[in-house]
Amino acid sequence: MLWSTFKSLIFGKSVPNQKRLLDQDQRNYAMPYTLFGLKEKKMAQAKTLTDKELRKVLTYVATHKHAARNRAMLLVTHWCGARVKEVSALKISDVLAADGTMKDEVRLLPEQTKGKHARSIFLPEKLRKELIAYLATIDRSDTSKPLFAT
Repeated sequence: MLWSTFKSLIFGKSVPNQKRLLDQDQRNYAMPYTLFGLKEKKMAQAKTLTDKELRKVLTYVATHKHAARNRAMLLVTHWCGARVKEVSALKISDVLAADGTMKDEVRLLPEQTKGKHARSIFLPEKLRKELIAYLATIDRSDTSKPLFAT
């Protein structure tokens, strides 16, 4: 029964009380696409912090253990638009050049990103200053270690 219902939807054979899928050029793209009466929900845009909210969160973070690490992680996600998975996958060598200077851009490998596509994150000057302050608090001798250890 289920297979016949799918066939009727896809190939247009008539089954009582079932709608057939429209061809791609016949669909009205202004209307939400429905299948079995279920409407497709559009994903809402992610909320971002205002400057006032960011200051509140940074003030809260400053009162806890590992404040420098948590502040740097939060600012990387906020100022660069990086996902938590991407931030947790960063290595010290991703942000530091061989001569010990801070890089302007971080290249993320496909296995570090959500969609398995490599991408670059540009580090603004104010974030580079924050990362330099954070790097001063950790051991940088082994650059293959994670940037943010937990």
